[in-house]
Amino acid sequence: MIDWLTLRLPLMTEEGSFLLPEEVIHHLRSLHGRIMAINPDGSVEWESARWESVRSDSHQLAVRVTDSLHIQGSPARAMHENNVFGSDDIKACHQAMVKFVCRHLKVFLPFDPARWICTRIDITHNYDLGREDLVKQALLTLKQSEGGHYQTSTTAETIYWNKGSRLRKGKAYAKGVHLAKQVRKGQSFATDQQIEACRRLLRLELTLGNQFLRERLPIAWHELTPDLLMKLHHEYFSPLLGNLQVKDMNEKNLYELVLSSAPTRRQGSAAWRTYQAMKQQGYRACQETMSHNTFYRHKRILLKAGIPLSQLQSATVIPLVRHRTITIGNPVTSWEQLMSA
Repeated sequence: MIDWLTLRLPLMTEEGSFLLPEEVIHHLRSLHGRIMAINPDGSVEWESARWESVRSDSHQLAVRVTDSLHIQGSPARAMHENNVFGSDDIKACHQAMVKFVCRHLKVFLPFDPARWICTRIDITHNYDLGREDLVKQALLTLKQSEGGHYQTSTTAETIYWNKGSRLRKGKAYAKGVHLAKQVRKGQSFATDQQIEACRRLLRLELTLGNQFLRERLPIAWHELTPDLLMKLHHEYFSPLLGNLQVKDMNEKNLYELVLSSAPTRRQGSAAWRTYQAMKQQGYRACQETMSHNTFYRHKRILLKAGIPLSQLQSATVIPLVRHRTITIGNPVTSWEQLMSA
């Protein structure tokens, strides 16, 4: 699916004549503020148009007016209540974004994509790994692997490849965690059932930057077909993942998962010691050796790491070992497909 478009509509020709009615341009400029840097003597060092949110109850795009009208955001967010699934029809995505801005700013803008310049496209696919802990395990495996000629950087929740590139860059993250955060902030809407289902999803996102679209794309941006978008995504991520095998509950990797699931590594280490005690003594006997608050704090960390409660409460905790394979060519493309899995 297409998860982001940055679009630019020139408002004036190089000779200074308007490409849209003057009253439309003045109306657009009147809706937006400006950011300035002012020197101590009161002179303006620089001035820039500010990005403004254009939003309804559940949808949001950002707009800025300079010598062009800039629109950016997720087309899925202009079409649906969240951006878990969306369209791979780039013309439909463009039209949805333009219609959204026209409706909420009360202006008429051209719908012909040939009049618009695209400077960024995000192509996103979701992969159902079956359980949340396997998503974490996949991310951990990717963090520990080399990116080859791709420069790799990581945060607590996301892996980036070639993060600063103007050509192409990629990232991988757990979609369930991301969706839950968006819902908490009021940036998106999803039911509890949808959020839980999304915890099984590993998301791989490819960004085609301005330089790639300007210099490397052999066709106009609006001529990109779903098959071409899929091919670009596959070509980028295949060398990074291949058919990635994820080992479930390997002791060493599980330790890293527990550490990454805790607020601090110290708390993660303490939770890991509690897990080891459960394996030796059993759930109830371990619970009796520490305070109520400490035990349940460690339990929350272990559950967040993806260790099933049924396993923690069994008389003997036995790490499970199983392999799952992520096949880049088989993403989940709809809520129906995800819910029926």
